[in-house]
Amino acid sequence: MKILLLVCLVMATSACLHKPKPVSVNNTNDSIQPLVDTILFPNPYTEEVRIKDSLQFIHERDSFVAIKPLATFYSDVKGNALDKLIAAMIDTTGFIKTPLLLSDTTIYKYDKNHDIISSRQLCKNNQFAIEIRSREIEPYGPRRLFINGHELRPGIELDTSISGSAYADNIEMETSFCTLMKFGAKEYLQLTASINRCNGMGCGVRYYILYDPLLRKGMLLEQFRSDFYTGYDKITQSPVFIDLYQSWETQPYTGGIMFSGKIHRLNSANHIQRMVDKKGKQFYFRAHTKNFDDTLTIFEGNLPTRHQ
Repeated sequence: MKILLLVCLVMATSACLHKPKPVSVNNTNDSIQPLVDTILFPNPYTEEVRIKDSLQFIHERDSFVAIKPLATFYSDVKGNALDKLIAAMIDTTGFIKTPLLLSDTTIYKYDKNHDIISSRQLCKNNQFAIEIRSREIEPYGPRRLFINGHELRPGIELDTSISGSAYADNIEMETSFCTLMKFGAKEYLQLTASINRCNGMGCGVRYYILYDPLLRKGMLLEQFRSDFYTGYDKITQSPVFIDLYQSWETQPYTGGIMFSGKIHRLNSANHIQRMVDKKGKQFYFRAHTKNFDDTLTIFEGNLPTRHQ
């Protein structure tokens, strides 16, 4: 028994002698503090803060509900509410739209490792040849647009003043949605394109091009989950269109969805101009719908004379 106790004592002493020293830790406080939205994530989320948030929500909701609509549109047998709203902002008569039948072929060039180094999307019929060229190895590299052999450079042949030139990194033609549009006596080529190899939210983006084949110039409009809403201004004899700069944005305090549009026209030099009233103020609207029901209301805007 004494021998066993002696062995245990030796083992315990040995363990203590060889116990590693704790590693020294630098406890200096980090001076960089993470940014936290104290309204959404207060710490702690007290009853006082909860009541403040609730009162703010109620205030925003009641303020919106108290706004008297400038115009209201209803869906019925004569048409849906959205089409009626568009027709109230621009004259959707006076132009003819004819679908185009275009072939669609993409040609790839490969290097010795069988990697793509360039591509050409060619869409054509007996009147037009639309070509998108990419010389970049990267799939999202800049692209160049040609119509009948003439390049449409952003800001030169193609007015991109509203939407910018980022389209060149992504554009891919959608031949099923290309048309000829005749406004009065003048004919335009209308092209629809999307994002090449889109994923997620990018699949909702569309690029609309209105091109004058005689002057070889045109415009580009980028929209999100929206059609190309066009019309004809008989006074200036020019195409007009709506830029939905706020498209189908959910706002919880309104109990529905908001969308907004600004009115523009394409002048005789194929430059985009604002459509304005006699005081020089642009025509625009901000509208609301309760989850896409049969009623749309315009609660803010500068509307054409017939709605003022």
